[in-house]
Amino acid sequence: MRYCSVETTYNNYLNLMFFVLVVDTESTSRSDLVTALHAHGYQTFVADNIDSALKPLKYLAIDAIIMAYELPDVSALELLSNIQNINSSHARKTIVMCPDNNVNSRITSLQHGADDALSKPIDFNELIIRLSKLLKRKNIYNLTTSDTIEFNGIEMDIQSLKVFIDGQQAPLSLTEFRLLYYFARNPNKVFLRSELGRITNGVNNKIDQRSIDVYIMRLRKSLQKYGKDSLIQTVRGVGYRFSA
Repeated sequence: MRYCSVETTYNNYLNLMFFVLVVDTESTSRSDLVTALHAHGYQTFVADNIDSALKPLKYLAIDAIIMAYELPDVSALELLSNIQNINSSHARKTIVMCPDNNVNSRITSLQHGADDALSKPIDFNELIIRLSKLLKRKNIYNLTTSDTIEFNGIEMDIQSLKVFIDGQQAPLSLTEFRLLYYFARNPNKVFLRSELGRITNGVNNKIDQRSIDVYIMRLRKSLQKYGKDSLIQTVRGVGYRFSA
């Protein structure tokens, strides 16, 4: 199956702010799904068991989870139960990939809290459409009705990609916008430069650490005009932290 590369379109830029956790023991299936998600701009994390799946849920604002019904240590039903109690302040969408044409597993998944369930073999185009609708259906960011997020005198409008600081529009680049948004959603967490690279350059492209430092320097310079540059702190030898 062939997928197009990440396009620099408005929708894909917005998708770069969505984080999807893929939980599947089948490496080929997992890899194909990740490729499809990347082609539409989504950021991904992967896991092949419940322990590796729960870790990013504890520390990152994951927007959606796509999981296989059958896992080696537990079923998707148990994982659904576990994730409902982790970082509950952030709403997540869940899609379960069920065994071939197994109606009972789809029904059971929905009864246990899944937002959607599909039967294998998965049509990735259909899955991407369903995922997109789920993410748009609910206010997953806990934003206001105008789709904004506010913190420390900074207001970010997600739809227009505009930033206002103390009432003044701040002319941030798209890269700076994504970085600031990423930081704001995960305050006080230390991020490796490699993690920030996925935001600044997308999932399919490599970026060196010096480039990340340059992006951070530019963002700090933009925030300095409004006295907000100290929000971004350097963690020597590791990366950066956003102190909100």
